[in-house]
Amino acid sequence: MPIVKHYGISDKIKTELQEKCKVICFTRDDPKLSKTTTNKILYRGFVYPRMWAQYANNHTGVCLVFDKIILSSNIRRIYEGSVKYTKRVGYINAFSLDCEMIDRLGSERFIKYHIKKYYKTLLFEKLQDWKSKLEYRWILVSPSTNYEYFSVLGAIKGIVLGVDFPEKYVPQVVQCSREFKVPVIQLDWHNGYPTPLTL
Repeated sequence: MPIVKHYGISDKIKTELQEKCKVICFTRDDPKLSKTTTNKILYRGFVYPRMWAQYANNHTGVCLVFDKIILSSNIRRIYEGSVKYTKRVGYINAFSLDCEMIDRLGSERFIKYHIKKYYKTLLFEKLQDWKSKLEYRWILVSPSTNYEYFSVLGAIKGIVLGVDFPEKYVPQVVQCSREFKVPVIQLDWHNGYPTPLTL
């Protein structure tokens, strides 16, 4: 009987997460980076080769460098944090339904309760294969299907161009860097090692 009574709630939770959660993701600097770290460039979030290959059209794109604290104050969000990379995603209770709690709260309140209780598992876990991304997320739960906007003014700290960024667009990027008053560099690679070149 409880199975019939609570039928469809897991689908509603899935819908709530997939259709109402607006996610913005960034790559962060490696936590191992410190003042005493040698070869600091290798620990910076804007250098990771896999990211350039997958998300910047194989080193032809642009990476914007942000100040996390300033950006966080500009983003209207409910949840934020670093993604945890595990061999097996999911704490078992996050993917189970507490029928007694559903009866006590009702389905709509239970859905909100369940997501709030298990949001770290539901929204901030990925398989270990992705760990080189060092992802940081901000998440807003909103009933609106419209885009949400936030200001990046004051939060942009630099512009990084891929090694194969089209030369014809460099002057426009340099102009943007002057407007935002931030440096612009291009990553060059020699024998698999990145070298930042100031433009």
